[in-house]
Amino acid sequence: MEKVRRRCGFENGFEVAAEGSRGGLCMAWKKDITVRLRSFSKWHIDVLVKEENVNEEWRYTGFYGSPYVKDKIFVWNLLRRLAQEIDFPWLVIGDFNDILYSFEKSGGILGDDRRMEAFRETLVDCQLFDIGFSGVCFTWERGNLLETNIRERLYRGLRMRSGLSFSHHCPLILNTNKSLHFIGSRKFHFEAWWTLEDSFEKVIREAWEVIGGSLLEKLRKLQICLEDWSRKNRQHREGLKKRLLQELEDLVGRERNDETLAKIIDTKIHLNLEIDKDEMYWEQRARQNWLKFGDKNTAFYHRCALSRRQINTISKLVTEGVTQEDNEFLLAPYRADEIQVALEGMGPTKAPGADGFPALFFQRYWHVVGQDVIDFCLGILNKNKEFGDFNNTDIVLIPKVPKPTHLVNFRPISLCSVIYKVVAKTIANRLQKIIDKCIDKVQSAFVPGRLITDNVLLAYEIFHTLKQKRSGKKGIMAVKLDMSKAYDRVEWGFLEVVMTKKGFANEWTELLLRCITSVRYSVNINGRRGNLFQPSRGLRQGDPLSPFLFLMCSEGLSSLMRTSMKQGSIKGVKLVGRDQQFHICFLLMIVFFSGRLLRKDIVQDYEKCSGQCVNFSKSTVFFSPNTIEEDKATVSRLLGVRIASNREKYLGLPNMIGRRKKESFQNLLDRISMHIHGWSNKMLSQGGKEVFIKSVLQAIPIFAMSCFLLPKSLCKKMEKGEGQAGHSSVPMESFM
Repeated sequence: MEKVRRRCGFENGFEVAAEGSRGGLCMAWKKDITVRLRSFSKWHIDVLVKEENVNEEWRYTGFYGSPYVKDKIFVWNLLRRLAQEIDFPWLVIGDFNDILYSFEKSGGILGDDRRMEAFRETLVDCQLFDIGFSGVCFTWERGNLLETNIRERLYRGLRMRSGLSFSHHCPLILNTNKSLHFIGSRKFHFEAWWTLEDSFEKVIREAWEVIGGSLLEKLRKLQICLEDWSRKNRQHREGLKKRLLQELEDLVGRERNDETLAKIIDTKIHLNLEIDKDEMYWEQRARQNWLKFGDKNTAFYHRCALSRRQINTISKLVTEGVTQEDNEFLLAPYRADEIQVALEGMGPTKAPGADGFPALFFQRYWHVVGQDVIDFCLGILNKNKEFGDFNNTDIVLIPKVPKPTHLVNFRPISLCSVIYKVVAKTIANRLQKIIDKCIDKVQSAFVPGRLITDNVLLAYEIFHTLKQKRSGKKGIMAVKLDMSKAYDRVEWGFLEVVMTKKGFANEWTELLLRCITSVRYSVNINGRRGNLFQPSRGLRQGDPLSPFLFLMCSEGLSSLMRTSMKQGSIKGVKLVGRDQQFHICFLLMIVFFSGRLLRKDIVQDYEKCSGQCVNFSKSTVFFSPNTIEEDKATVSRLLGVRIASNREKYLGLPNMIGRRKKESFQNLLDRISMHIHGWSNKMLSQGGKEVFIKSVLQAIPIFAMSCFLLPKSLCKKMEKGEGQAGHSSVPMESFM
């Protein structure tokens, strides 16, 4: 080990000798680090670490969990004993030879529930929390064939990990240097707590009456006034809360009389107002509703907030669509009350657009700015007025995975201005009332009177039919297609053609297209906005119109499928008591059911017309058991998709369940366990824990339970977890 240590550049080290060909531990460090040994065994090395640039010592334990079941109890008790000696900040890193949740293992048999629960209970007893990782999830791998390959996450407690591999294991790297954050220019952002200042409404009213020009010019000049007011107010508030706390402490220590009691009440009122401002500040950043239910200005709440961006003509469409009466309803002049209804339906502190004003500003001061907003919005809706800069949109990138580095691992979300969203939501409110007339029944999302679970149940029923078909010469297949960046690829021209074919009036179609084609984007990275650019296609995630417009886009594929079915090119699956079913849709995911080979040219025609692109790497094909292997391989090769396993999911729920029902829904228990054993739950007050159980834990299985009857044993385990979450100890800092 000394040779390996020196080759890696570590001058100092400590070793625990191996027992024959097994065991042995080594800890190594560089010369600029001082290490003091506390204790060691064949399972651990416990030291104190002192770095040159860090004033305080911290405790580090390298830990090795036994791979043998007979040693597990001893090893976990050893970790518990080490946890009793907490006198320094403590970090434990090592190979624990166990997993916490079933998703931390890929391949082989499912992880043992009792072993996972014992590991989780040990971490709870020791108050140790997984601090995440960067890089690949699995640290141990064995088997070079797909059938024999097994991967597990056995190492944990790390901040960073290298991609090197020795034997079956991946090494861990902990980086104790602080991250360097990119600091960009700060844009204007309306703060919700400003509304609690007595002088704030007066500032807005006086500025709004003096400022002239258009609505956009007024808002821009108001930004300058509010930024100036905020700077002056911030200087006043910085010491106010501390001063009030000191005054209250002094008053509480005095003898009681009428004057003292009056001062105590007055000081508490002013102090509570300052606390309310702090809570509103964090609420705006947390994007959660914790403040509504009781876990107010706590350490957990702060951490939660901080932890927290070619047109081809369709040959045929169904004749059902928008009627003349519908068009008259859609084209009727818009009214002021519709504008107000749209605004009231928005989240007050949702992330604002480029102008920095959230819906809260307009809702709270509607009596001041309302008439200008109504005039501007009705000018767009009734008089073809242009949006101008109100349709400038910031794009923020929200990570799909931990520590993303590639663009494909981000989800682009559009931050539209409130003025644009008021206009778009007003239009969407009308469109929603007639959308069911022009959207095929196979699409169940965002259509009034339809549920997402309708398609889940239908898919499960059909997959069950496929699984039961074990005889006959002809097999049946189901193809699940995943659409890549579906919103971003929608061709505007294709959308116009579809809406025209559906019977929408030209004036209505032009209004919708004006909303989506007049946009200009600016990418916002770490608070810094780039240059504006004009797109040529795509819908915005964050635009109230986008879900309905994408339903229109998907109608093109439904039309092609219906035409091919009538021509006999494909054949659907017949269920008892139902019509032939050939496909079901949910936004980015489409499932086809066919008794014959699915023609790939249908999908290619749809891609060419709409701009959509199938992600074949995430698409799968499922066959009935009577399909011969040669046909399976041929279909898979022609379609370019892999053959599905029994563990595939549709809309997050299993396609097939079978006898091992508990295994199919193990992910629900894993998700609940992750929330319970996460660091955030430890910072909750008792009131916050009640909200955490009711609003988070009990909400996790609701979607699955709306479709399937879960096993009693699984439900009991979930109830047990909720009980643990409600009765775990609460650290004092959660009340601070």
